[in-house]
Amino acid sequence: MQNEADCCQANPLQKVDQLYAELVSHYDNAKDGEIRAAAKLLIVALEKLQHHGGPDWMCLVNEYIALINDNPRKFDRIIRSQRYPGTSQN
Repeated sequence: MQNEADCCQANPLQKVDQLYAELVSHYDNAKDGEIRAAAKLLIVALEKLQHHGGPDWMCLVNEYIALINDNPRKFDRIIRSQRYPGTSQN
């Protein structure tokens, strides 16, 4: 587990990764713990997008789904660049 100083220096995506790891550990190594943790984050994300995203919030969701289906390498580059800003993304 990261110490408090590391947590405060983490960027938003890194903080979400940390929360995901905490949720997975909450499921006590259950067979589907990773999926259950991801589903919980997705439920909250969809709720927040619906509430704050305006009438076109679903377009944003569909864009990300299309991107991961149609161009998974680009999606991976986006995730890496946000997870590790300032590093080379090849």
